[in-house]
Amino acid sequence: MSKEANALTFEQIIGLLHLKYSDIKKIGRKRIYATPIGRLYYSGSKDYGFSNKNWWYSIDPAIIRDEHIDYLCLAADYAGVFLIPSDKFHEYRQHNQVGKVKGGREDFTVVKDGESFLRKESKCQDWNISQYFITAKDT
Repeated sequence: MSKEANALTFEQIIGLLHLKYSDIKKIGRKRIYATPIGRLYYSGSKDYGFSNKNWWYSIDPAIIRDEHIDYLCLAADYAGVFLIPSDKFHEYRQHNQVGKVKGGREDFTVVKDGESFLRKESKCQDWNISQYFITAKDT
């Protein structure tokens, strides 16, 4: 299964989500997995440690939509994982002009602000995604 440099592997995230490895199926060559809780799109990021960026992901919203993804599964280095419902991801995009990167993908930047985790994008409203964070220290 997929592995990101400087971040939890998908196998480690399966453990955080209390899923059985045998119940996971990779779909195609993308980082998409069928699981008992739905389809997951996995990506990982190192901690950049900047005041305006702890973690950064590049996500193709067309893949999230076309592949019927239920959750974005975003590893935050070795600290934990964000398990974000795709409907909340799409809702944020409907209300904000998110920056585009190569190939139609979008920036997804997360900043740790005290005990909170915020999605911060230039010219967009901050989105508190703390409720979607599962810390690796809880296991």
